[in-house]
Amino acid sequence: MYDRIKEYIEKNRMLEGIERVVVGLSGGADSVCLLFMLYRYICEHNENAADSKISLIAVHVHHGIRGDEADADAGYCSRLCERMMIEYRQYSFDVPRIAGESGEGEEETGRNLRYKVFRENAGNDGRGVIAVAHHQNDQAETVLFHIARGSFLSGGRGMEPVSGDVIRPLLCVSRGEIEGWLQANDIRYCTDNTNFTEEYARNSIRLKVIPYLEEHVNKGTVANICRYAEGIALVNDYISEQTKAAYGHYVEEKQNEKGYAVIVSAGLVGEHPVICRAVIYDILKRLCGAKDLEDKHVMLCVDLFSKQSGKRINLPKSITAVKNYDGIVFCNMSNTKSETDDGSRIVSTIIDCDDVDENVHFDELLYNIIDKNLMNDNCTKFFDYGKIKKYIADCADGEELCIRHRTEGDYMVIGYHEPEHRAYTKKLKEIFIDSKIPADKRDSVLLCAIGSRILWAAGVRRCAEFLVDKDTRTLLKLELVQEQR
Repeated sequence: MYDRIKEYIEKNRMLEGIERVVVGLSGGADSVCLLFMLYRYICEHNENAADSKISLIAVHVHHGIRGDEADADAGYCSRLCERMMIEYRQYSFDVPRIAGESGEGEEETGRNLRYKVFRENAGNDGRGVIAVAHHQNDQAETVLFHIARGSFLSGGRGMEPVSGDVIRPLLCVSRGEIEGWLQANDIRYCTDNTNFTEEYARNSIRLKVIPYLEEHVNKGTVANICRYAEGIALVNDYISEQTKAAYGHYVEEKQNEKGYAVIVSAGLVGEHPVICRAVIYDILKRLCGAKDLEDKHVMLCVDLFSKQSGKRINLPKSITAVKNYDGIVFCNMSNTKSETDDGSRIVSTIIDCDDVDENVHFDELLYNIIDKNLMNDNCTKFFDYGKIKKYIADCADGEELCIRHRTEGDYMVIGYHEPEHRAYTKKLKEIFIDSKIPADKRDSVLLCAIGSRILWAAGVRRCAEFLVDKDTRTLLKLELVQEQR
């Protein structure tokens, strides 16, 4: 097994020009095997190298989660490295507390902390790498996980042998081979019992899906999935070259006082669909990050090219894609101020008939809104929140209610043609002109909107939709307030 791993390291040039190798040592079978393999490889290298010595550092991270079991793992790692005369460094974190404070899950928090200390030990001079113990079974789990989540084509390539400063020398061997080698060489290791719970999606793939495929479909499932991932990686590399050329031709990135925007020419849809989707994926990956990105987001953006100007979709991380006359504009709505320069902002309140204060009867409030026409107040507007929620649920483009400033394509429903009850719409720009809003003030008007559909231009006009009536059971109250400064 060592010879295969050695060949894999050299084939992928994992340690060329490297002076420091940091091994993430958990004490489990995989990381212990990795430590032994790298120890032997580096010893052989250093014996034959006159001036390009490599140092080996083992780093163990205690997450503060598994109590005595985690303490035992740390003790084992320390003793193992002492016996092998390998430099050992240990770090401890209260992951549950840190996760609670950050709002991230414990698994993600632990991973981020591990890689933070790994990189601190590897250095940032390009001469250090982080060695992790992912093997073929991990690769198969990753590929299946990405496919099940609806990942784009790149998700099928799985993990790379070398990814930046991270190397994976064990991707050429299986979990069974690793455990067999450890047993044959009488090497102990620790067992993390959380790996055998089905609480995490990846554990379910490991414990149920892959064993089922091996028993009922093909006993070589893991190796076949890994070969599939290698093939997808080659295809993806070629597509990446074509995508890079198309990106440079059709995509423009702009930075101005309103923030960062990516503008995509409509000519992109004339390219092969794979290239078109790959360009959109690259844009979304850059703007949204890969974690929450799914193929459905890519397809929504591709479909947006065929929509009318002004149509928009909401994407992860507050990114919005808007169709204009020349293509699509991607922008970060979190950079849009939700208040004006004078401190004015919109405050929203949900009033439910079951939750309203006992001293304020809901039906009386409805009467005041409908019959006393409280909706004429320029600074306070009431909407039927149930109707709004139904409209949002019926939207196929993931549109949501938001507070923002104007963008191209904004419009408002201002009435209905009877008897067919067909909506009569008007461009927001025309509404501003009719209301005599100065051109230099229009960008500062706060809007409550669902996509390009404006419910209320604060202080100017509300739409003719989502009106409160006797059947309303939940109210949305919007108020334009000015903070004292």
